[in-house]
Amino acid sequence: MYRSILRKVNSIHAQFQIDVFPVPIHIIENIISTNKFCFSHRIKMNQMIVIDNTIISPPKIDDTADYRYKLAHELGHIILHPNNHFFETKVVHNRREKEADVFAAYFLMPDKHMLFTLNAGYQEYDWIELYGVPEKLITIRKQLIIDSLNTKLRTGEVV
Repeated sequence: MYRSILRKVNSIHAQFQIDVFPVPIHIIENIISTNKFCFSHRIKMNQMIVIDNTIISPPKIDDTADYRYKLAHELGHIILHPNNHFFETKVVHNRREKEADVFAAYFLMPDKHMLFTLNAGYQEYDWIELYGVPEKLITIRKQLIIDSLNTKLRTGEVV
């Protein structure tokens, strides 16, 4: 369903040789900077947003897992939606947010590592620690796995 997003994530993993999980925050920040984006911390912000080539965020986010997820989500917007879209419809906005979440889920919990995680018998609550992500992203990643398996069953790839 999201094969193009998965291909982009795999390309970034290869380009930046990402093979350590949880993905270190400085690596995500480096990828964002490599894409010619900078950070601006604002006291009155309660979430991250991308405007032009700047990620505007609160001055400090205490939860490392949440910060990692939000950075990966914004990186998803940078890679998947390169132009600002302030006047888009709610439907388009919601789709873009979902795509950025899917990007973050694949980026922080890639297929090859998830296969190992599943085969090793790790439970969902273990994924939070293994990948350093919030529970919300675990739910998204689990659904991506289910959707992928259903697609493979429908197309006869899995017997």
